[in-house]
Amino acid sequence: MTESHVRITSDPDLIDVLDFLWRQKRFVFGGGLAGLALAALFVILAVPHYRASMIVGPAMDLSVPGVEALTGRYDEGFGPALSGRSQSGESADFVRFEKTLTGPAVAAVLFQDPKIREGLIHAHRFVFLSAPDVSTPEALSTVLTREVSIEFMGLSNLRKIVYSHPDPAFATYLVAAIHRAADGLIRADAAVHSAKRIAFLESEMNRVRHPDQIRALATLLTGQEQVAMMATIDEPYAASVIEPSSATSRPTWPRRPLVFAVFLIAGLGAGSIAAFLRDARRGR
Repeated sequence: MTESHVRITSDPDLIDVLDFLWRQKRFVFGGGLAGLALAALFVILAVPHYRASMIVGPAMDLSVPGVEALTGRYDEGFGPALSGRSQSGESADFVRFEKTLTGPAVAAVLFQDPKIREGLIHAHRFVFLSAPDVSTPEALSTVLTREVSIEFMGLSNLRKIVYSHPDPAFATYLVAAIHRAADGLIRADAAVHSAKRIAFLESEMNRVRHPDQIRALATLLTGQEQVAMMATIDEPYAASVIEPSSATSRPTWPRRPLVFAVFLIAGLGAGSIAAFLRDARRGR
C-alpha cells in the first residue's frame, strides 16, 4: 500500500484530499477538458430559442354591478354564480382562460392557421431531433401544453404567457394567437349562453306578477344584457392584454455560460471520482 493511499484512507482531512487531487491532476483536468468538450458539442447541436411573453389580467366584468344588488337577498352561493366570479373572487372567465389556454378547443382554432403549423415544425431543441407532430388538433394541443407555460406574477392576478422558439417573430405571433383564440372561444360561448338566458328571463317576466319577482328578474336581465354587450365589443373579453406579446432580442436558450459551467464542474467531479476509484483499486 502506497503512502498516498494510506494518507487518503485513514481519516483524511481537506488538505489530504486536495493534495491527492493535485497529484492526480491529469485525471481531474482531463475530466474538466472532457466536460468542456461536451459543453461545446451541446452548444453546437442546440438550436437557439428566443423567449416571447405576454402579460394578461382579468378583463373588466360589467355584469357584476347589475347582480350585486341580489347578493344580500339570496343564498351566499347565488351572487358569485350570477356575477361570473369564482368563490375566491376571481373572474370565472379568466380562470377558464387560464385552464383552457393550451387545450384541444384552442388548438383546433390555431390548427386552421397554416403559419402556426409550419412554424411549430421547426420548434425542436437540437438539430438532430425530428419535428414535433402537429398533424391534428389533438397533437397540436399536446405540443402547446408541453411548450407554453403560464407564470404567476407575485401575488397579483396577472399572468405571463411564455413560449420559446428559434424564430422570435413566430414566438411573438403564436403567443398573441393563443390569447386571441382562447379569449374568442370564451366570448362566443358567453354570447350563446347570454342569448339563451335573456330569452328565458324575458319569458319569465311576462309570466310572473309579483313585484319582487319582476324586480329580481329585471336585475338579472340587465346583467345578461351587459354580458351580451361585452361579447360584441371588439376588445378582450376574458383576459385583457396588460403587456403585448414581445420576444427577447437575444436567445435565452441555451445559456452558454451556464452550460459550460455545469459541464466543467461535472467533468472535474467525474475526473476526481475516477482518480479515487483508481487509487482504491491499487490499494487492494
